[in-house]
Amino acid sequence: DEVSAIVVDLGSHTCKAGYAGEDAPKAVFPSVVGAVDGVEAMDVDVDSAKTNSNSEDSKSEKEKGKRKLCVGSQALNYRRDHMEILSPIKDGIVSDWDLVDNIWEHAFRSCLMIDPKEHPMLLAEPPLNTQQQREKAAELMFEKYKVPALFMAKNPVLTSFATGRATSLVVDCGGGSTTISPVHEGYVLQKAVVSNPVGGEFLTDCLLKSLESKGIKIRPRYSFKRKEVRPGEFQVEDVGLPDTTESYKLFCQRMIVGDIKDSICRVPDTPYDDKSYSNIPTTSYELPDGQTLEIGADKFKIPDAMFNPSIVQTIPGTEKYAEMIPSVRGLPHMVMESINKCDVDIRRELYSSILLAGGTSSMQQLKERLEKDLIECVDRREYISIIRLVSTDVVLQIRGDKTMQRFVDDALAVTKESVKTLTYESLNNFARFINGVSALLLTLIPGKASVLEGLHGWELRPTPRGPRLPRWMLNGVSSFNRFIHELSLDSDTSSLEYSSLEDDEEEDSDGISTPPSPLSQTSLRSWASLPEYYERHWTDWITFIVWLVLVPVRILLWVPFYLLRLFCRQDSPMSPRRRYRRSSRPIPGKEHHVPIRTTDRRRGVIEDLQLGTEIFIEAVFDFFHKAAHLLLSPSEAVGIISSWFSSKGDYDDDFSDDELVQTYTLGDTDSSLTERTITSLYNTDTRTCQDVITELGYPYEAIRVVTSDGYGLLLERIPRRDARKAVYLQHGALDSSMGWVSNGVVGSPAFAAYDQGYDVYLGNFRGLVSRDHVNKNISSKDFWSYSINEHAREDIPAIIAKIHEIKTSELRLYQPNVEEVEQPYKLCLLSHSLGCAAVLMYVITRRIEEKPHRLSRLILLSPAGFHEDSNLFFTLIEHSFLLLGPVLSRIFPAFYIPTRFFRMLFNKLARDFHNYPAVGGLVQTLMGYVVGGDSSNWVGVIGLPHYNMDDMPAVSFRVALHLTQIKRTRKFRMFDYGSVGANMEVYGSPEPLDLGEFYGLIDVPVDLVAGKKDRVIRPSMVRKHYRVMIESGVADVSYSEFEYAHLDFTFSHREELLAYVMSRLLLVEPAKTQPVRKKGMKLKKKMETAKTKK
Repeated sequence: DEVSAIVVDLGSHTCKAGYAGEDAPKAVFPSVVGAVDGVEAMDVDVDSAKTNSNSEDSKSEKEKGKRKLCVGSQALNYRRDHMEILSPIKDGIVSDWDLVDNIWEHAFRSCLMIDPKEHPMLLAEPPLNTQQQREKAAELMFEKYKVPALFMAKNPVLTSFATGRATSLVVDCGGGSTTISPVHEGYVLQKAVVSNPVGGEFLTDCLLKSLESKGIKIRPRYSFKRKEVRPGEFQVEDVGLPDTTESYKLFCQRMIVGDIKDSICRVPDTPYDDKSYSNIPTTSYELPDGQTLEIGADKFKIPDAMFNPSIVQTIPGTEKYAEMIPSVRGLPHMVMESINKCDVDIRRELYSSILLAGGTSSMQQLKERLEKDLIECVDRREYISIIRLVSTDVVLQIRGDKTMQRFVDDALAVTKESVKTLTYESLNNFARFINGVSALLLTLIPGKASVLEGLHGWELRPTPRGPRLPRWMLNGVSSFNRFIHELSLDSDTSSLEYSSLEDDEEEDSDGISTPPSPLSQTSLRSWASLPEYYERHWTDWITFIVWLVLVPVRILLWVPFYLLRLFCRQDSPMSPRRRYRRSSRPIPGKEHHVPIRTTDRRRGVIEDLQLGTEIFIEAVFDFFHKAAHLLLSPSEAVGIISSWFSSKGDYDDDFSDDELVQTYTLGDTDSSLTERTITSLYNTDTRTCQDVITELGYPYEAIRVVTSDGYGLLLERIPRRDARKAVYLQHGALDSSMGWVSNGVVGSPAFAAYDQGYDVYLGNFRGLVSRDHVNKNISSKDFWSYSINEHAREDIPAIIAKIHEIKTSELRLYQPNVEEVEQPYKLCLLSHSLGCAAVLMYVITRRIEEKPHRLSRLILLSPAGFHEDSNLFFTLIEHSFLLLGPVLSRIFPAFYIPTRFFRMLFNKLARDFHNYPAVGGLVQTLMGYVVGGDSSNWVGVIGLPHYNMDDMPAVSFRVALHLTQIKRTRKFRMFDYGSVGANMEVYGSPEPLDLGEFYGLIDVPVDLVAGKKDRVIRPSMVRKHYRVMIESGVADVSYSEFEYAHLDFTFSHREELLAYVMSRLLLVEPAKTQPVRKKGMKLKKKMETAKTKK
């Protein structure tokens, strides 16, 4: 028959013994012995003596000459005259082997009721145990108890193995002392072991002295009798027992005070201070004699002695520790000292695997305080990982695995690593092959060999980062798996909510009624409201036919994704899964906040394949591992099956009993680690403009602007509230406010303007995929039904009106002694590409309406508007749109990536292009050819944070059609609705307004900037703006050219461009206002007072 091994752990406070492989020890009793001199001793309680005369603790009373020894909880709880309490362990080392012999005898004979001759023995020993102590223990086990086999293991090693680690730092907070032991590859590093005498008994004695100094008397249970005087009312009478020893009295008092410490005391979050903790609420505790204690600051002060031992000197009655305390170090300093004594190569691993063991480690807030202090000392939060063991009794039992189970574990581990290495190398070889083919294609393209400069031959090795299990696993489910669980076909129904000063405030429109004419306010305001019949012609039939053809395809694509989502979200009773709920209305900077890092830590698609493959291999081998353990441990299998039937539906309890799951999971109780993993759920760069601004130390404010037609716009601000000069930055097509801050502090116009004293506003056009609109049920077709007209007539006016409202109110608040004027500030505008066309349209239409545009200067970077000199690619797009526009507008209302899945892939491709430079160079080259040789860094732009899975800039079909109309007519004009009737109703004329004819209405300085390498908007197109403005009589207009491509104006760090922009902004002087005279102020106050009286 199989015989289980016995595990014995003799500590300074408790002795634990049990069978190897079981969940908990069978015997747990105090590791002290009661010694009575003389053969007989008078007992106080005769009835109790009769009751316990036949107890099994009587077997533990052994006569040693004239000394009777009492071992076990029951024997010690029974008071005897002249009984001294003796401990066999002093300073962690056995000092009395006679007492140890009696403790072992009690554990074997009375508790486990076994014959030691029939069981192998595993003894846990302290880390600094001497060779003589080991020899004495072996001699006792072999010569007296005749054990068949003996193995002695260090306590820290067993603790580390119990959590599945070969290397860790074990912090053993025991009863007699606290010991820090580094374990490396299964061995204790003796020279780095650090200990101090501050343990559980030390804290108990300090609490006892503190209570006694306040006049609180702790009566042991044997020293009084309670007599019931009335129902529910008792009278306490002291019992005179002069022969009770002081050691036994102290032992009984420690039991009571120890319970107070365990149930009430907790480690403070910050170092203890009498002033800070003097007024904290008290906690009640009822003593055995009925006395109620109110524990106040002591519940924090006593545990803080582990971190600040000098605080013990302030406790009355602890004078005996006066000489010891100055040399004792706090727990964080001990950890630092122990790690610093180790080799530099393993220090980081020790910081990431700190294990708390021992009874005192279960004190509340101990783990959190230690982690906080270590983070402050190390200044590397990502290094620290502290794990409190679920039960200190379990540690020694887990290592009693059978030899066969160990063999199976080793075989599975070797096989698993071999399979992972094979698949990992296969994926790498495939990626290298693609990279090599791309390099070959680049060499064949004329003039593109320079892309491969710096790459050595055919090596072209990528830089994949192989994932390590504790880094990317969260409770056994990786970020890749969680993505599959939450796969959504389309996130267009979600919309962003932004924090603002007035969330629900809408811009009020002026209800001025005038006769309709091409230049009247009513006709111009009606551009947003289009006739319903203007598009209804023969294209309806073509649209209907195309739609019928595409319906089966959409269904075929939708069904499998829907079934996959339902399948992955089901809760399996065999494998309970934590639910992750994704809000349908994400708030920027909150749920999707990711801290800025100096390096790009995203994974690419290839790396995700490696990660997913490794997860699959882990899952398969984990199944075989558990199956092998169940086959080799029938009792464990029977227990699991019985638990299923005994607690149906309560699967969480079944898994909470599995100590391996709880102790192996690195981030199970570590909130900081869990938070870092969740914030970067799919390992994509989801930073927002707010994240970039705030992480760089600049102030930030988000304002929600609602247009008159119901669109919600995000106006972001780097506020300088008392500034009299402001700048409004407006992006172009397929861009957002992120473009103005993406180059950091040095290369971004937004930060440069703020540093020059400007109040900076970053505008965002309508057209984000998140679709923010007042009407939450708006259809996709209706939402994307806008052109550049709406950008100029709705978006920009609403944004500038909000800026004017904010600046006016703030300047009146911050500078009350300044005379009130209609616009006490100067507002400059910096825009790019499509944003420039919208700005010019805005200024001209406001001048036509005779309304103030509130702008002081326009700086236009590569402005759109004239496109007759475009390349072949845009010419083909022009003809395609004009031919198929009416049909395509019904099917594709906008150009964007519709699903979160494909947006994620788009974002991850940027990382793959970086890892595989030849592939990235090939994509860069092809993009340059597509847009006519433009040399912009297209690959770099794809990797920007605002091209992420949560939201992405888009372009409506009508905006693209509007640009096509401008190119075809060779005129910068407003949107053509396709019929004379529709144009008459909107504009009051059969043709849209030609804005070039109204350039003479521009009354502010204009700075035009063109890029010599720009093939999207060529310099000739920008020069036409300049020529028309000069011919129209614009008073102040300038033209400049730089060696830039189209995207270099916003997405590249160009010092000369930044210097030029700042020089143009500084030409605008702040608004000058006259201070209000005191007489005028007094007269004004008198008038207001008179009005109030009336």
